[in-house]
Amino acid sequence: MTWATSTAEPLVPAEGIARMADATTLRTLHWTPVGDPWAVALIVHGLGEHAGRYETVGAALTEAGIDVYAYDHRGFGGSSGFRAYVDTWAQLHDDLANRVEATRAERPGLPLVMYAHSLGGLIAAGYVLPGTGRPMPDLLVLSGPAIDSVQPAWKKKLAAILTGIVPRMRLANGLANDGLSRDPSVRAKADADPLCIGSSTVRFGAEAFAEQDRLQSLLPGVASMPVPTYLLQGSDDPIVPLRSADVLALKGNVTRRVWPGLRHECHHEPEHAEVLAAVVTWIRSQVAAGVAGS
Repeated sequence: MTWATSTAEPLVPAEGIARMADATTLRTLHWTPVGDPWAVALIVHGLGEHAGRYETVGAALTEAGIDVYAYDHRGFGGSSGFRAYVDTWAQLHDDLANRVEATRAERPGLPLVMYAHSLGGLIAAGYVLPGTGRPMPDLLVLSGPAIDSVQPAWKKKLAAILTGIVPRMRLANGLANDGLSRDPSVRAKADADPLCIGSSTVRFGAEAFAEQDRLQSLLPGVASMPVPTYLLQGSDDPIVPLRSADVLALKGNVTRRVWPGLRHECHHEPEHAEVLAAVVTWIRSQVAAGVAGS
C-alpha cells in the first residue's frame, strides 16, 4: 500500500548551539511561525533519533501560530557527548530545565507546551512530576511515552550488572523495524539518517530502566499530573504498547487520545495532519481555559 506524499518544500528550522554547565553543547532548532505567536512549544525527542526528524510537528504547530523550539539530547543527533550515554539521568533533566528557561526567555508571557515523544516522554514525565523543583511547562503533550519498560527482564538485569563494569559498552536498542509508522519510507529515511543510531550504551539503558522503575513506583501515589497533559498513542504501537501508559491515563489532568491502527510515531503516520490538528485543538482549548505563561 502507498500513500500520497506532499510536494511542498519542508520548513527548514534555524540551527543553533546551547552550552550546558558542564560544557556539553546541544544542537538547537527553531521553527518560526508567520505573525505573532500565541503559544510556544519545546520538542523533546526520542531514543536513537534527533529533533530534526520533527518536521511534521514543527510545520503543524507553526502553521497554527505556535513558535517551536527543539534540541538534541546530549550524546544524540548534532549535540556533543559520547553517543547515547549519560553519567546520570539527572543530566537529561538539567538539560531540559536549561531549554525550558531559554524558551521562556525567548517568548516571555506565552503559554509553553512541551511536546515529548517516547524516550522524550520518559524524560518529560519524570521532569514534571512532584519533587523536581525545576521550571515547568504550562502544558504537556506525551506522544507514546516510554514510562514503562517493554524490554525483556534479562536486558534490564544485564544493564544493571554491566553499567558498573563496562558502562560504555553498546547494545542494540532492539526496536521493531516496522514499528515507527505504516509508511515504510519513514523507517528507510531513519535508517539512512547519519544522525540516527540503533544502539545505546549500557549506562544509558540502566539509567533509563531505573527512571522507569522510579516512575512506576511514584505514579500510583500521584492523584493528578501537575500540568494539563495530553496523552497521544497509536493503538498498534509495538515499541511502546498502550498498556505502558495505562497508569498515567487514569490520573487527573490527563486527556488520552488513542488513534486506531497507528504505530509508534503518530506524527509520521499517513494521518499525521489529523493527529497534529487534534493536538493543536487541545492546546487551544487549554489556553482558552486560562493557561498563562510565566
